[in-house]
Amino acid sequence: EAVWLIQAIFHALSALLIFFVSKLIFGGFWHPLAGFVASLFIAFSPDLIVASSMLLTENFTILLLIISLALLYRHSESAHYSYFPAAAIGFISGVSVLVRAPSVVLAVPFLAVFYSKKRIAGAMIFIVAMSVVFIPWIIRNYKVYGELVPFSVNFGNNFLAGNHPKATGELDDSRYEY
Repeated sequence: EAVWLIQAIFHALSALLIFFVSKLIFGGFWHPLAGFVASLFIAFSPDLIVASSMLLTENFTILLLIISLALLYRHSESAHYSYFPAAAIGFISGVSVLVRAPSVVLAVPFLAVFYSKKRIAGAMIFIVAMSVVFIPWIIRNYKVYGELVPFSVNFGNNFLAGNHPKATGELDDSRYEY
């Protein structure tokens, strides 16, 4: 029951944050109905509802990614330049990678946003903050496995599970030939 409650809170917070993110994105063109519809897509997504009833990492990862995306959008649109948001985005993104390793691929578009806004120092701070989150985990993995394992030992398996020509969306044996 505790897991269901915590997962439901993550799910509800994700839907609520999407409401506010839509307001950030649409700015002066925003209407509360747009935020409500965006929230409904998250709140009533069948996969996320099912994930809320299980001990899975998806709902927590989605919440962390929505927070980091909102911060990134706000930071990239802000005329006032501060290094703290870049560090916060890197830290939260790093935690999301530790929770669900395939989310590391989002570092590339995040860095592209920093670059496109000519915030190279922000990109460097993002990388450093993300790396600071990984360092204890990398040290632990080196002690356990005797080699450099930055995120998780099953990252390639997870990434391949849904990204090959015979993928079904499930963890089946079709990925082994690849």
